[in-house]
Order: sequence, then structure tokens, then C-alpha cells
Amino acid sequence: MDPEALRALGRRFWYAWAAALLASLGAVAAALAIIGPDDAWLVGMYALLSVLFVGFAVVSLVLDERLNAAGQVIAAAGLAVVAVGVTRDYSDPLFWGGMGLAVVGSTLGVVADHGERLWSALRG
Repeated sequence: MDPEALRALGRRFWYAWAAALLASLGAVAAALAIIGPDDAWLVGMYALLSVLFVGFAVVSLVLDERLNAAGQVIAAAGLAVVAVGVTRDYSDPLFWGGMGLAVVGSTLGVVADHGERLWSALRG
């Protein structure tokens, strides 16, 4: 992400983005308090990371970095699946499926950010 493009978004965008992110984090905390799973701290960690990844995806999308945004959303979905898997007594298919999605999404984000350098390094 270009620092100048981030600055150009303006203060109003960043305040709205921060307010939406804080509201989402509050909703996750409230849901954890209501549901009260055994490993609430672990579920909360994965759920909060998922919300943060969606927040990063919004910024990428506004900057018209669609591949990066898609990678962030896929990683967020993977982390959310892991959070659900933790609430279901560490169900292997959910855990590994979620981790797989998180890795695929993260890899897609890295390729979006550094793809040109990666391809040139692989070509030699």
C-alpha cells in the first residue's frame, strides 16, 4: 500500500473505519460474553483477528487493490472457521479447513503485494 494513497483517504474515512472496527470488535466481545465457550480467550483471539483482517480488506478495497482485499477476506473467513472449530471441541475438519483458508488468503495477499518481485526472483 502506498503511504500517499493512505493519506489521501482523509480523516473522515479513518474515523468511520475506526468506528466500524471498534463496533465490530465490541459485537464480538458481547457475543463471547453471551455464548461463553470454554476457551473464550482462544475463540476471541481468532474472532478478533478475523475482524481485523476484514478491516484491512476494506482499506485495500478502497485503494482498489482487489486481489489483496480478496486475500484478506479469505484469511478472515479461515480464522472465523477456526474460531467456530474451537467452540466445537477443536473439530479437526473445521480447524484444518480454517487454517488452510487462512494460509491461502495470506498467500494471495503476499502475491498481491509482492508478486512482481516474487516472479522476477523465480525467473532468475
